[in-house]
Amino acid sequence: MASSYIQIGYGQVALATLFILINMGLSFGLRLGLEQSLGLAAFRMVGQLLLVGYILQWVFTLSNPILVILLALGMTVIAGVSSVNRTRRRFTSIYWSNFISLLSSSFLVTGIVVSGILRVQPWYEPQYLIPLLGMVLGNALTGTSLSLDRFMED
Repeated sequence: MASSYIQIGYGQVALATLFILINMGLSFGLRLGLEQSLGLAAFRMVGQLLLVGYILQWVFTLSNPILVILLALGMTVIAGVSSVNRTRRRFTSIYWSNFISLLSSSFLVTGIVVSGILRVQPWYEPQYLIPLLGMVLGNALTGTSLSLDRFMED
């Protein structure tokens, strides 16, 4: 499968930077005092995107199903811990129960989409599997944290 991507030009980067500068100018003009935090957030964003870009470049070149599954399990562990950490009250096996719930549901949904709908060959193609699993886990993280919070409160 040929790998292709959309290249972002300097003009597009300058336009994005202009939007940040406009917000900083508005903050200064309206005396909101947000210029420093906006600037810091912009630098953090650039650093995080560069780091994620390099990591994804490595991930998308993986052709070993075991490494792809280990990465998917790692993503699931992080989502499970994050969703539990958003709740105030806990029960004894909340981390384990939440992990099993996320693992079974997200792997089932992602597997159906990758194998049944998109028919990706091989099924562990990280270019498709990892972003789809990330989207499913992101939504599941929000849903489980809200559900856990509501369940523990009631």
